[in-house]
Amino acid sequence: MRGMEEQQILISTPALDVVASAVEPAVDDMTSWRDRAACRALDPGMFFPDEGDYVGVERAKQTCAPCPVAWDCLSYAVFTNQTEGIWGGTTKGERRRLRRHLVRKFREVG
Repeated sequence: MRGMEEQQILISTPALDVVASAVEPAVDDMTSWRDRAACRALDPGMFFPDEGDYVGVERAKQTCAPCPVAWDCLSYAVFTNQTEGIWGGTTKGERRRLRRHLVRKFREVG
């Protein structure tokens, strides 16, 4: 998408109210946020709870809630199609719905 005019849309869901951009992030920015993440010193397994482990999901989401780079984490997960785990405070199902919503909105704006 480099060289294309940037398109932005407002995404509003019960848990998320953001402006999404159709411009792909710079490669250097893809993971630089990790050094500032609230989870940087935690066991990564905490963010990959077993199916049906609702307590584990909530524990991971609570870690993400105050994180200063939660949006960067979520953007990375959506852009790289992370299908497992908690990323930016979202489950795989929430990210799947967000992706579908983004695709519909970007198609609408052309």
